[in-house]
Amino acid sequence: MIYIDKEKFAQAVLMSEKKELTLDQKLDLYVKAMDLAAQHNKEIPKPKMNMFGTKAP
Repeated sequence: MIYIDKEKFAQAVLMSEKKELTLDQKLDLYVKAMDLAAQHNKEIPKPKMNMFGTKAP
């Protein structure tokens, strides 16, 4: 999995929306997209470090 920039993802979602939305709908969609990206980023496994502070094989 790769890291997703929350703000860029939310902006891309808004730009890809085909129908006209009210300001409240746009804000709601933006917040939901940011939450989705944040949830995705939490699920990315952290690399294991060895005792020297570098990635373990």
